[in-house]
Amino acid sequence: MAEQPQAVFFDLDGTLIDTAPDFYTVLNATLQDAGRDLVSYNAVREQVSNGARAMVGLGFGLQPGDADFDLWLNRFLDRYEQHLAVDTVLFPGMAEVLER
Repeated sequence: MAEQPQAVFFDLDGTLIDTAPDFYTVLNATLQDAGRDLVSYNAVREQVSNGARAMVGLGFGLQPGDADFDLWLNRFLDRYEQHLAVDTVLFPGMAEVLER
């Protein structure tokens, strides 16, 4: 019989859980604080698997190395920490996968 693994590792975001709703809420709140235009849910959904840096790029048009990139990245992350897993859900079928 094959040996049972001692551990199994998963990439949570975009694999097991859908964080797009929380990223959407947090990014738009951060943009609103900055007096910027809000972004659509679909735009966030398309970039969510690329992480927080992609959210700053999407909302602020900034890239790593730009003058205010770290400022807005840190503000986004601070707010996300307070809003972590508020609207996040498991993707369909993932509860059954985890139960195995």
